[in-house]
Amino acid sequence: LARLARLTPDTPPERLDPIAEAAARWLLATAQETPKSVFFDLLQPALKRLEDAQVTPSIGLMTIALDYAIRLSEGDWLDQTLERFADRYAGVDAAFIHVHLGRRAQTKGTHDEALACFKLAAKDFEAAGQEREATIAKGQTADILQARGNLDEALRIRTEEEIPVY
Repeated sequence: LARLARLTPDTPPERLDPIAEAAARWLLATAQETPKSVFFDLLQPALKRLEDAQVTPSIGLMTIALDYAIRLSEGDWLDQTLERFADRYAGVDAAFIHVHLGRRAQTKGTHDEALACFKLAAKDFEAAGQEREATIAKGQTADILQARGNLDEALRIRTEEEIPVY
């Protein structure tokens, strides 16, 4: 499967996406190759081919690529990819991208941006009926508020919005 994703440059983009996603998931689950190899040899080229063909990657493939980039401390690639693809998603998919944007903003120390991303993600998750994911995004909002010393609002989120879901 991994060889198929790597060795078929003539694979149509609409077929490349599910093949690359399945190969990355399989390689991750079986530890057949290093994360670095999967990221540089499979995920980056697949995303580049999809972008060149003006095809938006599935949220599954994008999430795997973003997770690998975080693991490998590929911050520049992560920033560029989020910037290029963020506005291509809607609904729940956009919410997952906003969570990644929020986490990246937190890492960079831009907590206002992170807060806005997590709030937007929570709103999108709620609109889609994804209560658990919305609660996780709200928890990340509470984390920022708590770190800033806004303990009352952080506690309210934890007690009124998080605890009832868990």
